Amino acid sequence: MVPAIRIARVLPNVTGLDREFDYLVPHAMGPLAIGDLVRVVLHGRRVEGWIVDLPESSALATSKLLPIESRLGCGPSREIVELARWAAHRWVGRLRPLLVAASPARRTPRLPAPRRSAQRAMVEEWSDVLASESPVVVQRSPQDNAVTLVAALAAIGPTLVVAPTVARARELAAHMRRLRMTTAVLPDEWASAVGGVDVVIGARSAVWTPIEGLTGIAVIDEHDDALQEERSPTWHAREVAVERARRLAIPCVLFSPVPSVAAFAHARSQSWGDRTAWPAIEVVDRTQDERWSRSLVSSRLVEIVRDTSLRVIVVHNAKGRSQLLACAQCRQLVTCEDCEGSMVLDDDGSLSCRRCRHRRPAVCVHCGSSSLANLRPGVGKLVDDLVKASGRIAADVCAVTGTSSTVNQRCTLFIGTEAALHRVEQPDVVVFIDIDQELRAPRYRASEITASLVVTAARRVGAGRVVLQTHSPNHPLLRALLDGGIESYVQAEAKTRQMFGMPPYGALALIKGSGAQHVGAILRGNMLIQVSTTEEECLVKASSPEVLFEALHGMSVPKGTRVSVQVDPQRV
Repeated sequence: MVPAIRIARVLPNVTGLDREFDYLVPHAMGPLAIGDLVRVVLHGRRVEGWIVDLPESSALATSKLLPIESRLGCGPSREIVELARWAAHRWVGRLRPLLVAASPARRTPRLPAPRRSAQRAMVEEWSDVLASESPVVVQRSPQDNAVTLVAALAAIGPTLVVAPTVARARELAAHMRRLRMTTAVLPDEWASAVGGVDVVIGARSAVWTPIEGLTGIAVIDEHDDALQEERSPTWHAREVAVERARRLAIPCVLFSPVPSVAAFAHARSQSWGDRTAWPAIEVVDRTQDERWSRSLVSSRLVEIVRDTSLRVIVVHNAKGRSQLLACAQCRQLVTCEDCEGSMVLDDDGSLSCRRCRHRRPAVCVHCGSSSLANLRPGVGKLVDDLVKASGRIAADVCAVTGTSSTVNQRCTLFIGTEAALHRVEQPDVVVFIDIDQELRAPRYRASEITASLVVTAARRVGAGRVVLQTHSPNHPLLRALLDGGIESYVQAEAKTRQMFGMPPYGALALIKGSGAQHVGAILRGNMLIQVSTTEEECLVKASSPEVLFEALHGMSVPKGTRVSVQVDPQRV
């Protein structure tokens, strides 16, 4: 009896290629599954790839098909391959990078035996939440580590937990192991996760892990931008988790101290926590301070930094000594004569342009005066100001930025960008010296990004204090942080987004590259799409995701040009 001819459709793991090819499965080769990693010959090269389908026939004659050389190991399951196809369409990208995210870092020829706990105790605290229709938004304090929530999900069956960072995932996994639950942390323990454990935990790529019999998904800190891939396709782990849970008809819990509007739009039900569990939040109204027009160093800040018993972080997301200068004589802004960009004062006393890197002496080109007013000082200038205001010696003050090689933890006053929140140990107080810089940033998610910064600070201070200096004390976010009205803030933000058709109630895409203007010109013909272009960027706004996806999937790019598409861009 002649064995039946078997055909496998393979997507090669080759950068820039998103085409599938049919291959013959040799008679001697054992069973293959969708998602398996294999080695094939493509245009004379031996390359790796994924089996993405096992069709009964091929459009090509079998005599023209090359055989698969070998099976390399396990990869994503059929469910994950189908989910990845959905995501490639949703974020207008290639399938290959999604399958890379779903595959093990090293070859896994076979899976280990399942390791699941024999007993699981249901956590009654979460019974009502898990009984609600999925997805569910759960708002709790920054100090809540979600251990009891994950334990409740794991009591039902195998559970997937997605966290913003691997460090956060490992911390949560340690708690679960103390509860005697078998746990696998990705990416290192991919084989154990797929083989079968109680709880699978990892950063954003964990959402692609194939898990047999999955019964629940939790996304921790769903508001965090780290859950979104920055490269195309710009998929978001929260959105993938919601879609995966919908397909499997299982609970999906979106957990956050300050839920995003996107999570709120997904939610079929919500659970809002107790405001008293937050650390102390203090809003300093700079318009009521006599120093407000002259310095960012308010009377309240001086009071805080003079208390040498406190470890204080002063956050200001502006490097250097200045961010905006004006001539003290003629009051003209100090701009670059080459490109008209704003110039900053460097540590050596000269001016430099952040746009074109032009440098010149610190002299006004309009009147020749060397007297310049610092309208928005950077970290370097603040260090000098706060050393004077605090009465501390310079050795007790440390400047911290993302490029700082070391941080002297023996200091008690730290001044820097938001990097200081991650690098300074055990602060008592965190002061955002100009929170308006974040709240009034030119992007539609400005208040959500600001909320994320405040949550990070709240976790760092524990039972300490977070101080927010502002000219806008009545901003909805600041009021919500003060009185605990997080739900009211999210609802108000959602109404604003709906009014202006911004995501998740509309759709945005940022197109970059040499062909961006050409694409923008074509898309302008679509009455349901708005387009704004610069030299190598094109911002596209559509009335709905469906309209955007249809337009972008059909776009053509001239030969010799390239574009990258960022759907749901983070910082627009």
